[in-house]
Amino acid sequence: MKKKYVGAIFIILINSFFCYNSSAQNDKTTWFRDAKFGIFIHWGLYSQIGYTEWCQNHFEMQADDYTSLAKTFNPIKYDANAWASLVKASGAKYCIITSKHHEGFSMYDTRYSDYSIMHTPYKKDVLRMFAIALKKEKINFGIYYSVMDWHHPDYLPRRYFDNRAASAANIANYKSFFKNQVGELIDKYQPKLMWFDGEWENTHDSLETFDVVNMMRSKQPDILFNNRLSRFSHGDFRTPENTVPATGLKDERGRPLVWEVCHTINDSWGYDPFSNEFLSERDLIRMLIDIVSKGGNLLLNIGPRPDGSIQTEFVERLNGMGKWLSKNGESIYGTDASIFPNLPFYGRSTTKGNKIFLHVFMQPKNGILSVPMLKNKIVKAYTLVDLKPLDYKIENNHIQISLPKNSFDVNAHVIVIETSEKPEIANVLPIYPVENTIELNCENGSIPIENKGLEAEQYFDKMRIRKWTSKQNETWIEWKFETTKEQIFNIQINAANAFERFGNAVFYLEIDEWLKEGQLIQREPWSFANKYVYEGVTINKITLKAGKHNIRFKVNLKAEQQIIFERIVFKPVN
Repeated sequence: MKKKYVGAIFIILINSFFCYNSSAQNDKTTWFRDAKFGIFIHWGLYSQIGYTEWCQNHFEMQADDYTSLAKTFNPIKYDANAWASLVKASGAKYCIITSKHHEGFSMYDTRYSDYSIMHTPYKKDVLRMFAIALKKEKINFGIYYSVMDWHHPDYLPRRYFDNRAASAANIANYKSFFKNQVGELIDKYQPKLMWFDGEWENTHDSLETFDVVNMMRSKQPDILFNNRLSRFSHGDFRTPENTVPATGLKDERGRPLVWEVCHTINDSWGYDPFSNEFLSERDLIRMLIDIVSKGGNLLLNIGPRPDGSIQTEFVERLNGMGKWLSKNGESIYGTDASIFPNLPFYGRSTTKGNKIFLHVFMQPKNGILSVPMLKNKIVKAYTLVDLKPLDYKIENNHIQISLPKNSFDVNAHVIVIETSEKPEIANVLPIYPVENTIELNCENGSIPIENKGLEAEQYFDKMRIRKWTSKQNETWIEWKFETTKEQIFNIQINAANAFERFGNAVFYLEIDEWLKEGQLIQREPWSFANKYVYEGVTINKITLKAGKHNIRFKVNLKAEQQIIFERIVFKPVN
């Protein structure tokens, strides 16, 4: 009986935590997957110090000293309705707010602790007010709750600077407190999801994790929770932090997972009055598009002031995102990831039904948007913002769309291709006419997923790879295409050696079976003004035969070296 019982528990745990609840096929995650965009709010006692939400740890403050901050926490400018209106205006479909961060302070009316907002000069339940306000705006409400707790006397392990004796702590008491508060939050506020954090100190073992999950699901069967409750649970979705994965996340069977990037607008989660580095409106819109094109969600963070007001930098950016989404939301909400492994233009793509949405970040100089071939019949192409029809033609194994000349959204201009059925990419290579100059650049090149940080960026009206370092020495950028007849070319490599003193940079150019090693010359005299001036490397009289071609380029840099890459140009020799 004992062996059978242990086996049954093991099966239950496996089914609960390792059956990929976070796969995209999980029906209860449908609303979450369709939402695409949420707002994260970090607010607590740490907002008064104004140096990140980890300030208690950074300043090595004893629990009793830090607790005194509760005596002065009085957010008299807090307006739950205004906050909810801002979330609505941003275009976000859900919002997560901190109920208790690592500091251990409860931002709600809890029966399990006096260390809460109800024992401050403010004496009001900000979570309840915000939950009600979000409901009025039809925004889904979620709650952040920290597993880690630097205040609770029974939480272990202690911080290295904490002078309280660890021997006096009873971790079982804290686990009971944790479970009680999580249950209380679900009972009082009925959140659509619980967003845990601080699990890396291994508070819960597998059985305790199962117990917490079972409690949450018994209270609210469709509640979602993330992968940070404990190391024994994947949860319903994964949460990469302050980084955008190179591709969508998948399990070991290759099935897409549900995932959400949590990201700050500036360089802090909590309020920081000294921060002056904010992502721009364009940065944020393009980040959202990038994440959605890979099948994920964006949870974008703001840190309100201790008085409850929200600084202008956040308000302006959220309103700007909402303005763009009000016109282009169809290309984001409820969409699927891109069907294209890479695009021959600077931008991203999403799909929905028989529609392909092309998010164009930089207007092509010739006014023609080149799109990989599809298996399907094209019904029409048009701009999303005004539904204006666009001319297109099939040429050289590409769909060539003529873009409008007078209007272009510099954040992201959305073009729609409608097909006769669910779109599928055709397995053909683009054809490059050998009579013309062939330009291989960051837009039409393919950078592998395992690129270790190699990324193209917009620089005025050009695309380039700006930070190609020794960390990416084994990374090739690759171009595959086809030519219909033999042609001799002179080749020019446009790349710059970005730093002084470190000498010439070694590169490798592979053209089908032929490999060329060369050097990117350090420009003399070097100066900041000319470090981006490309010192072209020329290779004369290279023959491309008719047929399929595979061109690859990489560098071999010293630790201190860095190059900037723009393009490789094949000029036909008459």
